[in-house]
Amino acid sequence: MEQLGGYEIINRYYHDLFQISVRDHQSFYAYWELSDRKKTLLANHFGSTFDALTKVIRVYNVTGIYFRGDNAHRFFDIQLPNPCDNYFFHGLENDATYIADYGVFTFERQFMPIIRSNSLHLPRIGICGDGAALVPVTTEAQSTRVFHRITPQHHENFLPYGLK
Repeated sequence: MEQLGGYEIINRYYHDLFQISVRDHQSFYAYWELSDRKKTLLANHFGSTFDALTKVIRVYNVTGIYFRGDNAHRFFDIQLPNPCDNYFFHGLENDATYIADYGVFTFERQFMPIIRSNSLHLPRIGICGDGAALVPVTTEAQSTRVFHRITPQHHENFLPYGLK
């Protein structure tokens, strides 16, 4: 444990978390932690140590859609070095919404998600054009009459490998 001004600073919270936050219009910062229990569960499942597993972050562009886990506009994977608990993502589209999954590759190179981040919207670059919406409007809300409940954006059903 580190000391700062006479106070102890913890370096772990011992629970699962994955947060992403905006850095600028084309990048964001991600940090995560997996509990020892989840690490042990994964190691036992693969018959390996947790450090030997290939850790990956999959970043999804989910701008303007109800994300179900398989319908992103596009995604890309970043293989992480060992050990690693944070990462900066650069070169992303501005005025776009992103969600990320932290997971591992199986021995067959199939992605297995473990924990999902919050969603974030990178800001647009430049000023808004004449008549352009400052905030994207959902397709359902653009109609003059809405007869059903509008599905919230950026929420989905996520079923990670985990303990209940």
